[in-house]
Amino acid sequence: MTILEGLKSEYNLPRAHYYVAAAAIAQGDASGAAASWTTALEGARQTGNGVLEPLVSMNLGVAYSALGNPLLASDYYQRSSRVYEALGYESRAAQLLANSAALAIEYGTSPQDALRDVQNALAVLEKLNDRNFELFCRRLLARYYRYAGRRSDAERELHSAIALANERDQNDEIAPLTIDLGVSRFEAGDYPAARDLLKAALGGGTGPDAPGARIHLGRLHARLGDFAAAAAELELAAAGVEARGDSDLRPLLSLAAGELAYEQGRLSEARDHLTRAAAFWTDQLTDAASVEAQAYLGLLDMQEGRFAQGAGRVQASLDQAHRMGRVALEAKCRLFLARISLQERKFGEAIGILDEMPPQSAQAVGDELGALVHYWRSRALTGQGHLDRAETERREARRQAEALRQALPEPDRSSFSNRPDIRLLIG
Repeated sequence: MTILEGLKSEYNLPRAHYYVAAAAIAQGDASGAAASWTTALEGARQTGNGVLEPLVSMNLGVAYSALGNPLLASDYYQRSSRVYEALGYESRAAQLLANSAALAIEYGTSPQDALRDVQNALAVLEKLNDRNFELFCRRLLARYYRYAGRRSDAERELHSAIALANERDQNDEIAPLTIDLGVSRFEAGDYPAARDLLKAALGGGTGPDAPGARIHLGRLHARLGDFAAAAAELELAAAGVEARGDSDLRPLLSLAAGELAYEQGRLSEARDHLTRAAAFWTDQLTDAASVEAQAYLGLLDMQEGRFAQGAGRVQASLDQAHRMGRVALEAKCRLFLARISLQERKFGEAIGILDEMPPQSAQAVGDELGALVHYWRSRALTGQGHLDRAETERREARRQAEALRQALPEPDRSSFSNRPDIRLLIG
């Protein structure tokens, strides 16, 4: 770069900045890489280097994604995609469109627009027989559907993608797809199927997707009341995240650790973990795990008598979940907010909050959360003196919880029944 600066080689100098940035990001310096790629982009535009410009924009997307700014990353991917499309590079343009959509879906910046972009990209990639990115797009579609509360559509896409990966011997794609299918079953309350899928995805525990599989297994074991197994999985997951530098998994890991401590009644420890998870919620980055962690912190505030502060936290999470199109998370936040209203003896307010569940909630929330909604509605109705309606809700909550318990293998039933929420439901 210095030599080219001395030679005043304006046309080639942006490429030198491009390689300086590539070296920086290879050393983990995403901020330095972004600065050098920005200089390269300005130079490419000034000198009319139309081949270099979309390549630099693409890499700026990579840099800003690493820096936790998905909005800016998505914008650079979109810019690069448009230029490549104008140059006639259909495959690269579609790939970048999919990359942009992935960020929009995951962080909820504009999920409906992202759905259209994924569908458009998939049509191009299927035509060009780009097998890897075709599976990537199908996984994105499944995530969009799951987040939107369309679980059956999500699982249909995942089953289709897994079948294609097996048919084409794309073995590296099977584990992440299987993890997503396991998470869908977990959210539905089908804990035995979720455990089988996540264990299959984990395999020997050495693959690149192992830390994510372990985090979800940890959450699953905590949901089953097997706290020792949950702690063991989360400990291994933490080691894997640290070794691989998987910064994207840190909010989910802290949320899982907070959930485990909460289930065990170690509320001070739970607050520490949840505070770390919630800290990832910034103006540039809205990770769903950090939004959920903030809602849990509101529930802890309620239990410590700080009702207004707790309601404020949960309401902020509820609003963000709605903006992100995360139906199940919105439903969970509504349940937490209703519990705070109940604690303040605002029974009508609690029922109103529960009655405003998103239309897709019935499919999105899963059997356990659905049972809890019936239980807390029964408490609110009791507070209003509607005892017959309250008993109907209470019986439905007990029925759903008992069905969940009976669906488990015998060794899991006792630990599951001992969880505080399940004791409330079963009575």
